[in-house]
Amino acid sequence: MVRKGSILYVNDALVHLSGRKTKEELIGRSVLEITGKENHARVVEYIKAREAGNQAPVSYPITGIHASGNRIPLQLFASLVNMDDGPATLVFLTDLRPQKKAEEERIKILQHVEHTQRMESLGVLAGGIAHDLNNLLTGISTNAFLAQMSSDGEREDYFSSLQIAVKRASQLSRQLLTFSRGGEPVKALVALNELIEDSVSFVLRGSRHKAEIALPSELWLVDADSGQVNQVLNNLLINASQAMAHPGTIRVSAENVHLSEQQVPKLTKGDYIRLKIQDTGKGIPPEALPRIFDPFFTTKSQGSGLGLASVYSIVRAHGGGIEVDTRQGQGTTFFVYLPAAPNSTARQIETPSTGSLAASRVLFMDDDEIVRKSLETMLRTLGHEVVAVTDGEHAIDHYKEALAEERKFDLVILDLTIPGGMGGKDTIARIIELDPDVKAIAISGYSTDDVMANCTEYGFLASLSKPFSLEELSSALAKTSV
Repeated sequence: MVRKGSILYVNDALVHLSGRKTKEELIGRSVLEITGKENHARVVEYIKAREAGNQAPVSYPITGIHASGNRIPLQLFASLVNMDDGPATLVFLTDLRPQKKAEEERIKILQHVEHTQRMESLGVLAGGIAHDLNNLLTGISTNAFLAQMSSDGEREDYFSSLQIAVKRASQLSRQLLTFSRGGEPVKALVALNELIEDSVSFVLRGSRHKAEIALPSELWLVDADSGQVNQVLNNLLINASQAMAHPGTIRVSAENVHLSEQQVPKLTKGDYIRLKIQDTGKGIPPEALPRIFDPFFTTKSQGSGLGLASVYSIVRAHGGGIEVDTRQGQGTTFFVYLPAAPNSTARQIETPSTGSLAASRVLFMDDDEIVRKSLETMLRTLGHEVVAVTDGEHAIDHYKEALAEERKFDLVILDLTIPGGMGGKDTIARIIELDPDVKAIAISGYSTDDVMANCTEYGFLASLSKPFSLEELSSALAKTSV
């Protein structure tokens, strides 16, 4: 019981709650000794309201003060009562610690359940990846053995199969990197027509399904990572193919569109290419639709659940969007929106020469012996003299020596990630201090590295994502010859 801010009466429960030993320690004292000075303004406001005749009860959480000085979470309920000697305030204080403790326990249980479910999902993900990777490794090892054992005339087919398996393994690896580090796209102007036709041909080769393609000749270009867009196309086409239990038709089309603000959720006003991929399958069940882009979700008996999740991640990283229209028993249509460059044409796409370049002196850095020897051989095949080193410190030493001997390197190729050593980003910065005119290419197994997406900002003329072909290497070399 309180009057004018002073305590008139307390019960034994409040004495115990406040950490006092007797009622006398509280009676006559200010109520703020329990409710805390931070609640002074609220208490004063309440008292004034009561003096003005407002008798409505109030209730709100406060932080009370224990005799030890510790803070106690309390719920305060106060109401005006009329006593024989005048009005007073009846105050009830409820200890919220048991409730908060129960809530903390509930949160711990939910976190444990979430952790368990996540670990189970990771198990499904790892199992799917292991399954896909083992299939690819089997194809690689088998074809390598057959090529070794066969005659010259038979080897071409086995080597062709090897290249396909390696390409698919690379795509799987890049899907994983999309989630682990965000998948920063390495952009350039891209014509989608040829990319779409190649993807349809590749995915449906040997399939029971047929494709209908409708692509306008005046389709705008997009500023995109062609490898990642190819991954989007492949994943959507594979998804469409697997959605049809019986031979069916996949319809693929693209068109130029101008979107108004919020016409498509999360997309700003502007020009886009709208890509449409439609299957004639059974459709997506309503209960599964909200989770189709979840990287830990799959409705397939075998699979990693990476396909549609990587599509979503890549499209969003490009500033685009994706929508789904599905009907049970009638099929599913995916709409992909990619920002367009409406004033561009296919003629503006640079196609660097991949022919033989003038013999050059190349400094190459990579910590992996297999990669180092392989790229050394590729460069020598192209007619270049090569000095190969394992880390940035050795690269800088060799570059200094070359300058001192007036045998400057024509080109430097640097791996960005060197565990325990100086990587390509720091190495090129040091070499530029020695020679501002250095020509360099960045290579990495992590296409998500910002240096790969914006290589010129760091002193490189081109970048290459591992693994890469001889043709891709030649193209990168051509970019440095200007």
